[in-house]
Amino acid sequence: QYPQQIQLQQHSAPPVQQQLQQAEPLVLTKEDEIIQALPTRQRSYGLVKRYISTIHPIIPIIDINEFLAEHDQFWNDRHENKFEFLGCLFPILYAASKAECFEFSYDEITKYELSNEIHKYLRVAREVLTLINFPLKYSLRILQSAVILQSTLENPSITDISILVRIAQSIRLHRDPATFHN
Repeated sequence: QYPQQIQLQQHSAPPVQQQLQQAEPLVLTKEDEIIQALPTRQRSYGLVKRYISTIHPIIPIIDINEFLAEHDQFWNDRHENKFEFLGCLFPILYAASKAECFEFSYDEITKYELSNEIHKYLRVAREVLTLINFPLKYSLRILQSAVILQSTLENPSITDISILVRIAQSIRLHRDPATFHN
């Protein structure tokens, strides 16, 4: 009538360190990797300043005042991950760090570190554009960012440039603003 007695065997749990060693390595999402690739706040401001003084006068494609306001807002509230803003920031960081490399004479160690930084920003800029699903999805800002990126590459892809031109034509950016409204 009574259920059989169940014998409980005590299993010893492995120590916490063993559990941690056996745990799977933490896998970062692409979004996390992009956030981790950001420079320090001070470095970001320094590179944006360099962009304004070296690249923007030659390629004044973005509204620099609007960008600066968003840059301030981003660094004051980093919890708001704006991929469209990051899609603009990383090409600017890439272009500015590249300009810095050509502007000054550095020792070999510093050149190596700067080269790594340049390549990191280029890689991440491309990753952000891919996450946004560019060129299938785009905004004017993302198109401008892609132009900055292509304009500052040493060997720009003619295919990528033709895609940018086709997108610009499809949203009718090739029209003369003086005669368009007539």
